[in-house]
Amino acid sequence: MVWANASAIMVQWRAQILACPSVIAIGVTSSNIHYPQLDLGGGDALPAVKLVDPAHSRTRHAEGAVGLAQLSLSAHFYVGLTTAVDAGFLETFARDVVQELWEQYYGFAWRDISTALASDPTPGQRAAGEEIPEVLFRGVSILADVGLDRS
Repeated sequence: MVWANASAIMVQWRAQILACPSVIAIGVTSSNIHYPQLDLGGGDALPAVKLVDPAHSRTRHAEGAVGLAQLSLSAHFYVGLTTAVDAGFLETFARDVVQELWEQYYGFAWRDISTALASDPTPGQRAAGEEIPEVLFRGVSILADVGLDRS
């Protein structure tokens, strides 16, 4: 597990992901969440989550006032084919996590949370994974915008 130089924002993001029942159901624990890097070929086990350092900005809302903080968080989930038997499973999982994050009434002030389509293993991953099952995985990302705005 790689967990180095994490800011308070990343620690909170990990805590809120781990509070989602769907995340726990697929076997993710704090040791499966990585920041700032993930090495699936070098010993990091599946399922795995890579958190990406957010982009930060501040929006001015009044003369002389400190700008409203805004940031974008992302979590990239990598799940083995034994659990994520097809892309539909992982896409349903991601939609469930989005809903579970929205239902959290603590931590970040969510502005928007979204997910995308899940990936299938590439032909290269499949060829390499004939002898190395941990190479074969599907991935899906969750993107979350945090912070208040002037509207």
